[in-house]
Amino acid sequence: MKEWHGMVLAKNKKIMISTIPLVILSLVCFKENLPAQASTKSLDTGESFTEVYNGDNGFYLNSPFYDISKVSKSVYVGESGAFNQVKVLPIYNMTPKGSVNFYQNTATNNLIGATLPSLSTGTIALTQGGQYTAQKAGTATVALTYMLSSDFKKELLSKYPDAWTNIAPTSYGSPDFMYAKYSNQTFYVTIKEHTVPLYRMYNPNSGEHFYTENSFERDSLVKSGWNYEGISEESPIKTVYNQAVYRVYNPNAGDHFYTENKAEVAHLVSLGWRAEGIAFYSSTSTQTPIYRLYNPNATVGTHFYTQSSAERDSLVRAGWNYEGTAWYGG
Repeated sequence: MKEWHGMVLAKNKKIMISTIPLVILSLVCFKENLPAQASTKSLDTGESFTEVYNGDNGFYLNSPFYDISKVSKSVYVGESGAFNQVKVLPIYNMTPKGSVNFYQNTATNNLIGATLPSLSTGTIALTQGGQYTAQKAGTATVALTYMLSSDFKKELLSKYPDAWTNIAPTSYGSPDFMYAKYSNQTFYVTIKEHTVPLYRMYNPNSGEHFYTENSFERDSLVKSGWNYEGISEESPIKTVYNQAVYRVYNPNAGDHFYTENKAEVAHLVSLGWRAEGIAFYSSTSTQTPIYRLYNPNATVGTHFYTQSSAERDSLVRAGWNYEGTAWYGG
C-alpha cells in the first residue's frame, strides 16, 4: 500500500501533512464510495478544515463529530456544575452513539494537531463525567473525548461495509484512528471570582491608612475628616477556597494592621492589640499581589498596603521597608 501524503486547506494556506506520525489528530476514515461531507469549522481556532481524499486510503475528516459551542467556558470560584451541553453531530447522516469523557488536558488541541499554550493559572476539579468544581481563579485547560460505541460502528459498517480499513497509512501511525474510535477536542475555561470594592481611607492627622469593604465605615470616616482615596483593589467574596485577611487594632496608638497570618494576629493580641475579626478575603489567584510596607520611623500608620509597584518602590526609596506580599487582590 502506498504511503499517503495529505494536504489540508486552512485560511487559504496549504499545509502539508508529512510522514511524521500525527497521533493527536481526530480522524475518521471512509472509503471512496461514501458520500461527501461539507467542510466544518474549528470552534477553537475559527479555521475551516475540509476532507482530504486519496484514492488509496479514502477520506480523512479533520473535524470532531460533536459541538461544544454551548458548553460553559466561564465559571466562578466555588461554583459546581457539569459540562453537559455537548451536542453530537451526524457522521454521514447517522447520529453517533458513544460516551463523552472529560479530563484535564495536556494542552494539545487534537482537532488540528497543534500544541496550545499551557494555561494552568486556574484550578478546576473535574470528573470523567464532566462534573466540576472551580477552585482557583485563572484559566484551566479542559479536554473531552467522544468514544464511539461498538454498536454504532457495527451499524455504520452494515450500511457502509468499506467504511474502515485495517491498515493505517504510515503517515498516521496507529491504526486506532483508522477505526474512528474517538474524537478529541480541547477548550479553555475561564475561572472568575465574584468581587466587591475594597476602599482605601487616609487620616491626614495620624498618617494611618484604613481598608474596608464596608461603605458605611467609609462614609463615617469621611464625615470624621478622613480622606477617601478610592478603591484599593477588587476584593473577592468568601468561598471555601479564599484565605481570610484579619484586622487587628492597637487601642493605644489607634492603628490598624491587616494580615492573613493567624500567628501574627495571636502575637499582637498578646501585646494588647484587639482582634477585630475577618476584614475581607484574599484572591485564589496570585496574579495581583498586594504589597506590605513598614515605616520604621512612624508610631501610627506604620504599615501600608498597595497593589501598585510604583507606590511600593517610591516608599522604599523614602525609607520604608518592603515586607513582601500581604495577600492577593481579585
